[in-house]
Amino acid sequence: FTYIGATTLLTESYMPEERAKTRAANDVLMFGSVAAASLISGVILDRYDWQAVNYFAIPFLVAIGIVVLWYAIVRRA
Repeated sequence: FTYIGATTLLTESYMPEERAKTRAANDVLMFGSVAAASLISGVILDRYDWQAVNYFAIPFLVAIGIVVLWYAIVRRA
């Protein structure tokens, strides 16, 4: 549901003639990222263990947390 909602919000923020290209770029980036993350996590799991996969995810979670906090601060200002 969040993917559909986010895609709808994304396409509504562009002019009608830009919507198709914007949605296509979003789909390529998102599904490409999902494929890359799946491949990388599979390689890490094969060579190490689940704990290594979790440790590998920590920097990305921290980065997302920083972006969310920054966005909340900017939005309040």
